[in-house]
Amino acid sequence: MTLALAAYAGFIAYSSASFLPDDEDGVNFILGVKDYNPVFHQPHFPGYPVYVALGKIIALWAPSPELALGLVSIIASALSVWVVSCIARSETGAWGGIAASALLAGTGIFTSYSGKIFSEPLALLVLLLWMAALKNCKPRPRDWFLSGLSAGLLLGVRLSWWPFTVAGVYYAYRNSGIKNHLAGICSGILVWLPVMVFVIGPTQLADTAFDFVYGHFFDWGGAITSTNGSSHRFYDWRMNLAQALGVIGFEGFRLINAVWIILLAASSYYWIRGNEKVAVAIKMLIAGAALYAIWIMAGQNVSKTRHFLPFAPVAVILTLPLFNRWPKAFTALALILLLGGNVLRHDPVIKTPPVFNMAQWLEGAENGSALFCGPAERYFDLYPAKIPVISVKHGDSLRGIIKSRWPEPSAILVCDDIPGVKLTGAPEAVFAARPGDPVDRTLKIYKLAPDEI
Repeated sequence: MTLALAAYAGFIAYSSASFLPDDEDGVNFILGVKDYNPVFHQPHFPGYPVYVALGKIIALWAPSPELALGLVSIIASALSVWVVSCIARSETGAWGGIAASALLAGTGIFTSYSGKIFSEPLALLVLLLWMAALKNCKPRPRDWFLSGLSAGLLLGVRLSWWPFTVAGVYYAYRNSGIKNHLAGICSGILVWLPVMVFVIGPTQLADTAFDFVYGHFFDWGGAITSTNGSSHRFYDWRMNLAQALGVIGFEGFRLINAVWIILLAASSYYWIRGNEKVAVAIKMLIAGAALYAIWIMAGQNVSKTRHFLPFAPVAVILTLPLFNRWPKAFTALALILLLGGNVLRHDPVIKTPPVFNMAQWLEGAENGSALFCGPAERYFDLYPAKIPVISVKHGDSLRGIIKSRWPEPSAILVCDDIPGVKLTGAPEAVFAARPGDPVDRTLKIYKLAPDEI
């Protein structure tokens, strides 16, 4: 049954995937599969070597890097549904395994990212393997090593998920498994770090790391200390966390979200009573998630919903007390939530991301014109446009950049994705976000007259 649910999750991911990059990070990953070089943001530091390596392997037979990376996410998502069932089954029995698979497969944030070109779906699979290695009541030395190996590999998929590795080290120390766990972490890191050093070079890797960390925390990054951080940081953090836990949907509040609120509230009652027997793996996940939530608030871009994907299995695991008390009834409810969620979830008429549609529109732009835009400019490094596309980091510099162009463009097109830009009047074209998509934002192009600059 759980394998069928995993296959179903893979089918849903494949059928909804566009196999196109949704933003500049997706472009970076695709460029990395073509020519891996984090120095030139292919992809940007920390390089995501495990994710890109798997994409390169699949790209040996896949028709395109886009399809290869999309398949990595789809396969990882399907396997995640199966692995979470193994974890729940060890705690609650066969019915709990089925219910956990159905709950995870039906979670909005999980489904939304399961077919996208991002490293998070693969990271989620490795995180669940990190837990699954310790599903035994009394973990053996081999279990601690395998969990550590997963933690080391996790750092090569998404280094920003380091809080979970820290939580694992803490509990390994508390449960006399520290030597084997650290040996596993080192083994996992040795799978990817020497290759990175060899490909990039130790000096260039160090310089790239320093430049990126400085920019992330003090300049263009999304950290709380950066100049480009979210102006509504706590609100964005709170809303995205609620969406990841299922209590708010990407398209607003729905009945399925009310059910999740009831489930989490009922489960919390049993957790607070303290009568639940908690396995080490679950303690690690919850402690890591708590530390990771703090890390997102301080050091990550809180406006990117995908950073909150680890909280999807947390929501599932938190409902374990209900699995134990009403296994069959809860499994039935979980299956209803899975099927009902996919039926109610809007299937967008537009399957392609807004920036792709903007690129298609530019094919009809008049010769001699030029487009000035923000992050969307990276898209055209992968898919060149027939007109010049110029990157503008902030609206304050737009006028100077336009004036510096020679020869002067015959038509000045400006995209509203430039940070801090202020554009008035009716747009020349609008490229709508896909309803309910957690990455998309509607893009608008304005045509400026020379006296408007």
